[in-house]
Amino acid sequence: MPNALQTQLYFASCLLYVLVIKVTYFAHDLAGFIEIAETIASLLAAPVAVLISGELGAGKTTMVSAMLRTWGVESAGSPTFNLRNDYRVAERQIIHIDCYRLKAGEGVFDILPPDGDYSSVIAFIEWPERAGAAFSEMFVQIKHIRITVGANGARTIETDVL
Repeated sequence: MPNALQTQLYFASCLLYVLVIKVTYFAHDLAGFIEIAETIASLLAAPVAVLISGELGAGKTTMVSAMLRTWGVESAGSPTFNLRNDYRVAERQIIHIDCYRLKAGEGVFDILPPDGDYSSVIAFIEWPERAGAAFSEMFVQIKHIRITVGANGARTIETDVL
């Protein structure tokens, strides 16, 4: 029977360390931006929440719309006013949420109830910082996309979607 020290050492050796690797893409024009969105979309599999951050006008909705087009959704609009848009593509359920109008942590569970079945869902969440950590309770796999606007409108897209 192992003693307390052996048990602690065994436990310590079983801890899982997660290495997060980020990829940075550069888009100098809209065509390049859409190509990057298509590449990222090809790497996504449900269930996953993709948290998309960036300044107002950085291209968060354009990024989601381009990803949805790769899966056959031709008209994907911004959910800014209704907060959530739902799409079904083959076996995928896609949810697009815009938290811009939320106050920190307010109303998230009305938009995405915590007791829902999200096993076949790819959720795109714009302005996730306004929702707090609520989405991490519903999705085991959380990915991030950060869009930054540079000189001449060029975009830098940093992501851990690999």
